[in-house]
Amino acid sequence: MLPNRMLNPDDVKTIYHYCSVETFLAICEHKTLRFSDINIMNDYTEGHYGYTIFEKAADQILKDKNIPTIFKGISVDFFDEIDKKIAPTQLFSHPIICCFSKKPDVLSQWRGYAANATGFSIGFSTSALKQMPITLLEVEYDPEKQIAEMREALLTLYLASTDNSPQGKSFFRDGSSILYFYLLGFKSSAFSEEQEVRCIHSLAVAQKGPPRVYFEDPTSGDEIPNKIKFRTNDGGIVTYVDIPLATTENAITEVYLGPKNTNGVGNVLYPLHAAGFADFEIAQSSASYR
Repeated sequence: MLPNRMLNPDDVKTIYHYCSVETFLAICEHKTLRFSDINIMNDYTEGHYGYTIFEKAADQILKDKNIPTIFKGISVDFFDEIDKKIAPTQLFSHPIICCFSKKPDVLSQWRGYAANATGFSIGFSTSALKQMPITLLEVEYDPEKQIAEMREALLTLYLASTDNSPQGKSFFRDGSSILYFYLLGFKSSAFSEEQEVRCIHSLAVAQKGPPRVYFEDPTSGDEIPNKIKFRTNDGGIVTYVDIPLATTENAITEVYLGPKNTNGVGNVLYPLHAAGFADFEIAQSSASYR
């Protein structure tokens, strides 16, 4: 499903997490990355923008006079069925994300995500990140490409829906279920400068008799109690999980100091080396910002 959104570590070997000095030290100390509720991201259309692409792609397919000759029987009923599967997704499977960029030194990123350029841009190996229980999605910003990818995905799902074999039924069921999460790989072109890669983890929404509803982390088991936590952000309550890095060896490959970061090289080396990180390069931002 939408394979172009899956980041290939062979194509992009390093992605960058812009953060404050406090977050940098927390990553060093705990060897974790914080994944937060997608609904509190800076784009207020999160979770909705991708759905509009689904609607536009479905509309294009229905209006394309050549489609029925190849995909016989396709109709609005099929898209309504898909809609019924993706619309309520967050009621039972809730995405939390950690945001990265393919670019290490972008002024808007420094200002927006690194405490007004006083923090760091930490380069993480994509191969190391892939060892974590996450999905890496490379964000697409071009609306035409987004709709083209969605058209392809929907037509592929339609073919699977007409295949009565166990494999066809399984592909249609699983593909419909994960389609919502791949929609998170689409964002408005207004955000294109971010060159974002999204690390996505999914929490299960569970219920034990009315009215108790809560989150479960299917990957945590019992060895990490109270893993799912809550914090505040501008008066809102945010769900988050600190997910351990699978390895510290070669996990961090680069560290950029922000334009207004006053730390010396030793201030970067000591906490990283104490945490077991090695073989990384340190650089200063080239942005002239004060």
